[in-house]
Amino acid sequence: MVDSSEIIIRPYRSSDYQSTLNILNAGFKECSHWLINYRMGFDPRRITFWIQMCVALALYHLSQEFNHFLLLELLAQLIVICSGYCMFDGYRRNALRTDLADEDLKHWTGEGPQTGGFIVAECSGQVIGTVSYKKVDDGVAELYRLSVDKDFRGLGVASRLSNEVLKVCKQYGYGTVQVSTTHSQISAVQFYHRNGYTEMKRFPYSRSYPCNGLLVVSFIKQL
Repeated sequence: MVDSSEIIIRPYRSSDYQSTLNILNAGFKECSHWLINYRMGFDPRRITFWIQMCVALALYHLSQEFNHFLLLELLAQLIVICSGYCMFDGYRRNALRTDLADEDLKHWTGEGPQTGGFIVAECSGQVIGTVSYKKVDDGVAELYRLSVDKDFRGLGVASRLSNEVLKVCKQYGYGTVQVSTTHSQISAVQFYHRNGYTEMKRFPYSRSYPCNGLLVVSFIKQL
């Protein structure tokens, strides 16, 4: 059993690079799980649910045999699942070739802590969590890349990482921290609500993948 007092929060070092990638890649893969992607399109409160119902009815009327209908409907559902996976995988690939492309993480750290930074949680010499922040406007910073190794969840690591970003941002004169997640990441949405962030709005993630119904949930916190 890990004692939370053994966990320290500190600035990122280049020697943390591979461990950081492993944690973030694991988080990306959790988001792209096929079951999560599948159920996103089947919320009756979302228009995507009714679009899929209309597609199913159209396929039923166009099919000459019930077996043909089942085959076409299966194909349609596979398209929904694949679109969700491709969307998250595209996000992961883009992150790896942009803000996570070099071991110094210059995207986050290259202009000094007043503009951006990358922070890790460490336990017994092992990186177990990550978070970053970046200036997006005067007095406004955004929190990114909050992820915790699944073997160390439930120990308050995410809260400590988030609070460290808030402390640093306040130190450098920011008045607002914003953050976004997706509605399919239920634990993340609950985390931000629980930690005093105010939900601002929800909007479609991408017009390129409308059939999966994924929503971005944006939050802010005043410092």
